[in-house]
Amino acid sequence: MCMQRPPNNFSHQLYVRYSETIEHYLKTHVKPVLESKAGNEFLKDFRTSWENHRVMMKWMRHFFQYLDRHHVNQNNLPSLYSLAMDLYYKEIFQFFKKRVIKDAVNLLECDRENQPSDRDLLKEVSSIFINLEETKQTDVYSELESEVLSSTGEYYESEAARWVAENNCPEFILKAEKVIIEELQRAQTCLSESTVQKIEEVVFDVIVRKNQATLLEKETGIKYLLEYNKEEDLARLYRLCSKFKDGLQPIASAFTSFVKKEGNKILSEKENKDAKAKRESSDDPEFVKSFMDLHRYFKHMVSDSFRNNAVFQRALGSAFEELLNNKIGKLSFAEILATYSDKILKKSSDRMRDEELEETISRVVELFEHLEDKDLFAVIYKGQLAKRLLNGLSASEDAEKTLISKMKLCCGAQFTAKMEGMITDLALAEDIRSKFEEAKPELPIEFSALVLTNSYWPSYKNYTLTLPNSMLQCISNFNHFYGQITSQRKLTWMNCLGTVVLSGNFSVGRYDFVCTTYQACLLYMFNEVHEMSFGEILRATNFDVETCKRVLVTLACSKSRVLKKSSEGRKISEEDVFRIKEDFQSNIIKVKFPLPKWEESYSKENVAKDRNLAIEAAIVRIMKSRRVMSHQSLMTEVMSLLSVFRPQVRDIKSRIENLISREFLERDKNDPTVYNYLA
Repeated sequence: MCMQRPPNNFSHQLYVRYSETIEHYLKTHVKPVLESKAGNEFLKDFRTSWENHRVMMKWMRHFFQYLDRHHVNQNNLPSLYSLAMDLYYKEIFQFFKKRVIKDAVNLLECDRENQPSDRDLLKEVSSIFINLEETKQTDVYSELESEVLSSTGEYYESEAARWVAENNCPEFILKAEKVIIEELQRAQTCLSESTVQKIEEVVFDVIVRKNQATLLEKETGIKYLLEYNKEEDLARLYRLCSKFKDGLQPIASAFTSFVKKEGNKILSEKENKDAKAKRESSDDPEFVKSFMDLHRYFKHMVSDSFRNNAVFQRALGSAFEELLNNKIGKLSFAEILATYSDKILKKSSDRMRDEELEETISRVVELFEHLEDKDLFAVIYKGQLAKRLLNGLSASEDAEKTLISKMKLCCGAQFTAKMEGMITDLALAEDIRSKFEEAKPELPIEFSALVLTNSYWPSYKNYTLTLPNSMLQCISNFNHFYGQITSQRKLTWMNCLGTVVLSGNFSVGRYDFVCTTYQACLLYMFNEVHEMSFGEILRATNFDVETCKRVLVTLACSKSRVLKKSSEGRKISEEDVFRIKEDFQSNIIKVKFPLPKWEESYSKENVAKDRNLAIEAAIVRIMKSRRVMSHQSLMTEVMSLLSVFRPQVRDIKSRIENLISREFLERDKNDPTVYNYLA
């Protein structure tokens, strides 16, 4: 029929008859059957009609293969398969499309309500839409998808409104998470992969996002969950709210407020405690421990419930930055934290185990990272470190190095350079001391000295004392020894930092006193005289009045008082007369006098001066590279460059004016908000 020459070639007639036959079959056999069915039976027959049609097309194509290869190609006609698909699309699919979509959506809702349903049937029906869309190049599946998304949104919007009214927050989010998981599993089973993501967006939007504000404000909302540390509920709330844009921000804001509230309780307790004691003390380890515990508690919450999300890490950081940078009376937290650091690193009877000490150091640094006054902490810490190293009070050199290394990671090498220098310098000084002892000089008393580099260590107020001859001879010998090692350095003897072991014979026996050079020289004078007035001691020692009083307090008013004074009480008067307490007694042979209470080696005025210099250096560094900058840009860059303290805007403006007056900068003639670099 198809291989003969015209007029005996019937290819065209066969092609037409093929089309007419399929069309007639669909109209007379398929359509009536489908019209008579409803619900699931209709969908099943619809699926069957599609499967039968595809099988029939497969075999028909084989039967008329020659027609398909030659006549169709030569006359640029639709292939037999395409023709059959077009006929099915036109006669069956288009006619029943709305019913199919409606019944498919109803079947989906039955599945949601746990009524009898058939997920495989839904999957196969959606596959028909997808196949026809690929074949016809039209948005066939999108129509089904649109109806599914619309019905899903309406269904869960209604359900969520009922849940909000009937359930508390934990119950709501538990129910919400359960139905969302079920809905996504249903979508993955019944619909295409592209629809699953859209379903997810819809259900999170109507169930969680639209009800988020109401949920969080409930009595059992976010404040309740945080206050009672409902870890599972918080984690569930996080998972739900992390799925849509800005969903975590309201929770993070509530989290920040809650952290501040808990921190302010600790601050209030500290203020009340100081008010009762009628003094402000930086030595309050329980206060620091409370903040360390609070930080660790919320850090674990961020880790366990909020999966270390950056939004909550910033929220925690923001809260602690505000808490730790408030003034506590006249004190700053930097001062209190530095004092606590000194306490844990100093030798004591209740010294921590190494593991516990390392853990505590880590927690100290966690708080340190939130300080704005890191430079003030560093100044105080350097003074305390020097005291520990020079007086042999450091509990562990490894612990000292650990804390310094952690601060170095946080603030950079320049921040800890002098601290590291002190430890290294002390090790070098020990080598020199060992060499001096190996030289075995002839000395009237046991003597050793540490040679330290002045630039690493804090500055100290030093007095020129009248030392005993035995000590002077030792100093002379050491000067001679050190001069043989190097002639490039000059030694300055720091009497204020020396330690002396002094022996004393009393009526009950002999005692050894561990004391400072100042205390030793003052006591040594009583070998020559029986008693001395305050004025005589002042002239003999070359002290100022305040220093003399502080040294005498440790000898005449402490628990191990070795001097008697003429007046009663624990204060030193300039009219007092002092003598050795000949009947001195102690339960221990080696008595250690308390150290005199000196003024702090730092002052906030000096810290302010250093900050001004740092601000000026930052301004010059920036302007030198940029040459021309606007005022606002310069302010922003200076703020970002200075990491060890947060400069005030007024301080930056003041330093800019200072640099302009010193002709490092100038204002632009055409725009006064722009600066030019001159130097």
